[in-house]
Amino acid sequence: MNDDGIRLFHLFYRKYYRILVLYAVKLVTDTAVAEDIVQAAFTKMLENGINYDQELPARAYIYTAVHHLCLDTLKHRSVVNGALFPSNDLLANDPDEEIMDHDEVLRRVLDMIESMPPRQREVFLLLMQGKTMQDIARMMQVSENTVKMHKKRGMKTLRQKLSGRDLCLIATILF
Repeated sequence: MNDDGIRLFHLFYRKYYRILVLYAVKLVTDTAVAEDIVQAAFTKMLENGINYDQELPARAYIYTAVHHLCLDTLKHRSVVNGALFPSNDLLANDPDEEIMDHDEVLRRVLDMIESMPPRQREVFLLLMQGKTMQDIARMMQVSENTVKMHKKRGMKTLRQKLSGRDLCLIATILF
């Protein structure tokens, strides 16, 4: 891979890594596993020589790869736990349709969260990882009411900047 290829890959990686991890967390409910899945998808992308300087096909590839790796992880988990795989909802969703439409909204929300005050941003990032208010309060060494206040102020900011449809999407994805 030449220098331009490496630079393009790094740009693509930085642009999509966090969003893909959030997507994977919603499917596998474990941040560490989601991060591993996203890393594996990017590795697979490099190994298969996907052309990431053409954003649309590369984005479709990486989302589909993450989706399928999440399904594989859930299937493996269900075999290990002796449970049936919950195929009805996850397999029915087409990641290209579901995620590609929401990609820009999620990126805008992440940018808004990054611009929040530090404690407010920390609360949102922890909520996005599936932490409870009680867990966040304990981790930040503040009261639950303080966590609720940070969430409320952050949601007010998001409501002011996003449309109703986008807010519904974000509420579904984040909380």
